[in-house]
Amino acid sequence: TMNSKLIKEHVSQIETAISDARHTMRQAEIANAAKRFPGSAQMLISLENTLTRIQAELLDIPQVNVALVGRSRHGKSTLINSLAGEDILQTSSTRPCSATIVKLAYATEWSIEIHFVSQAELKRDWKNAVRDAKEFLSGENEQPDNPRYLQETLERFIELFKIDKHLPDKELLNAVENYKIPKDDAKFLGKKLENSLVRDLDKLRQKIAEYLSTDGHLWTIVDRCTIKGPFANWHPQLGVIDLPGTNDLNAHRAQITNSVRNQANAVALVTSESNLGIDIEAWLRESQVLANFIEAKESRRQHLFIIRTQLDGHIPQYGFTPDSNSPLSEDEQEEKALQDAIAKYKEDQTAAYHDMLRDMVSPLLKVKDGLSEQVEKRTELLKRVSDVPVHFVSALAYEVFNQRQTLPARKRREMLADFNHDENQTGIPALLGYLHQIAADYLENNFYEDKKREIESEVAQLGQFFRTQQTALAIAKQGAGSELSKVTNTIRRDVLPWIENEISTTVREFHGSGISGSDALQHRMEQTWALSERRLQDKVDKWNQYAWNSLRAMGRKGGTHVTSNGTHMDIAQDICSVLVDDLILVWTSYRDHVIEKQVNRVTQDFSKHLIEKLQEARSIIDDADGRSAINDMINQLGNIAHLNREELLRSVEARIRELESIRQPAYQKIKHAFRPTFDRIAEERGTGCQQRMRQILESAFREKLGGIKSEINLLVNNSASGLLNHCTEAMTSFGKLASSDINKTLDEVKAISVQKDLATIERDSLVLEGAVKLLPAPV
Repeated sequence: TMNSKLIKEHVSQIETAISDARHTMRQAEIANAAKRFPGSAQMLISLENTLTRIQAELLDIPQVNVALVGRSRHGKSTLINSLAGEDILQTSSTRPCSATIVKLAYATEWSIEIHFVSQAELKRDWKNAVRDAKEFLSGENEQPDNPRYLQETLERFIELFKIDKHLPDKELLNAVENYKIPKDDAKFLGKKLENSLVRDLDKLRQKIAEYLSTDGHLWTIVDRCTIKGPFANWHPQLGVIDLPGTNDLNAHRAQITNSVRNQANAVALVTSESNLGIDIEAWLRESQVLANFIEAKESRRQHLFIIRTQLDGHIPQYGFTPDSNSPLSEDEQEEKALQDAIAKYKEDQTAAYHDMLRDMVSPLLKVKDGLSEQVEKRTELLKRVSDVPVHFVSALAYEVFNQRQTLPARKRREMLADFNHDENQTGIPALLGYLHQIAADYLENNFYEDKKREIESEVAQLGQFFRTQQTALAIAKQGAGSELSKVTNTIRRDVLPWIENEISTTVREFHGSGISGSDALQHRMEQTWALSERRLQDKVDKWNQYAWNSLRAMGRKGGTHVTSNGTHMDIAQDICSVLVDDLILVWTSYRDHVIEKQVNRVTQDFSKHLIEKLQEARSIIDDADGRSAINDMINQLGNIAHLNREELLRSVEARIRELESIRQPAYQKIKHAFRPTFDRIAEERGTGCQQRMRQILESAFREKLGGIKSEINLLVNNSASGLLNHCTEAMTSFGKLASSDINKTLDEVKAISVQKDLATIERDSLVLEGAVKLLPAPV
């Protein structure tokens, strides 16, 4: 496929670069130069180590995962089949959306890998279900917030044990409690079933039906499933993951689901409704996903996009009056009116989705201090939300086009006509293309280019070393030693002290600006916390509305749950939203504008002025013959600063990556602080447990709030000061290193250029000329 070819091209380019570098290293010219100028030995070792590591990394190109989030009955299974181009999931009789994490990935052969829950996990869930059902039937507690609580609590085990679900409640509970797991089922527990190279697609479908179909019972003990195959036109590194809803009562699976969703390279919000859907809106408003989306750096953020499914169910109203003057026939005019109406509907619906997203993030982006960088950052982040792609698709229509879905003849004709007999208008090909682009862009920006730059950087350093020696010999050959001494003395007298003073001034100004930015962050935090009491009480009031069954599920799942009516529960995020989310705008402005952009700008200005200073030093040369060689030396010195700056920017980028977020570590600290509380709530039982659960949660909150604030305060200050101090030290080091490298190069050049033995100069010049010709010219 085109994507396979593109990957092969990138890998081939990197392999060629590796091969070329090794071939160059092994040439006699390089070996002779390395013997004559032993300073290159460590560079050659470093280059070989880099090439070996990169070659190994090419064997395991990372997969780019897209997670689909949305409740069942929104057409996700049909959507996945359309993207796969095969009837993989049996849309009418499977329950991957609610029971199992299903991942589809490309491979040249069909295979399936199924992980079953462990026996300990199953027994724990079984015991909990029986205890919860007994408590419910005892009548000693409040009513749960779910009218189908008993059925849903026992449903998994009713299906697993093949018990008659129509039995009276007490008989049903007794049957579940006293069932003995047959050996035929027990043999799967804790195991992994792997059928690699299932060459026949029909056999693969049989496996899927056997373990995932609700016609059977084994789906109840499946934890996760990976299906691989030669999906038509798929990017080879693309993985599509269908996640269970967060209302899944299985605590272990909920933990995996959250982890997969948070670590996915992209998240698709799947909805069949004109709004985002109550459940998705609740999830976006109450979970950390949107806050993470806007806090992340642009280059590293998780892609977020919306898929509006079941477009076949919405044919917009449109007015149509034939125009006798139109060159189009009446049928063509009507078709155009319909297509215009559909286009207008998509445009309006996209704007509506974006309005919903902006409404959710705007409260997190209030500019209170009036700083220009905050205003600029707010505009940037709101645009990020407004640019969230929206894909309108009809997977059903696409399946009809491809004859994988059968409909009555009349319905089929109407559907094909609605989409103008063009499968592209179903939106599926465009969506698949978008997924491919996500995979291609991620690998391009975060894998291939990194490898290419590493190789180029190592080779460039080797080339820089040999060119410096070559320049020194050229000066010696032309007898420009006296001219060199003049330039060297001028550089040491004027340029090196200038570097020290310039860097010192720059670092001082940069540090002052960083301190101001850090103070603004601290001030915003104090403002936020001063006004937080009422908002925090609102969260407590909200918690006190939760029923005992939802509180217990939340406790078992480490603080998160979605109730049967779509209410999203996330205790840590509730606290985070009050204490930390208001800091996002100030933090991202500080991180990206005060720190990163300033480092980039001031070091760029410094490098530019350094080259100007070096050129001024060169202007004192009177000897025309020596001017060319010394001009080469000046260029070499300027290139030293450039290479040092590139290393500095890489160092700053790496540090920012470590400290990219303040809210995610704050969120984790809050979850950690409440872990014992969640465990207590999960174990609470008996009459009045609902009130006790609420009291446990509120008491823990009051008790831990001071410590949480202290930890977050320390986290924010350490992040801000850590980033500032690292950049300050890196810039200081950059100046010292530039001075040291320039001074060292001047010494090396001078030592070589004073040689009197013309024969030695000629010999060494020829050796270096041969080596330099093999290495790429500096950019």
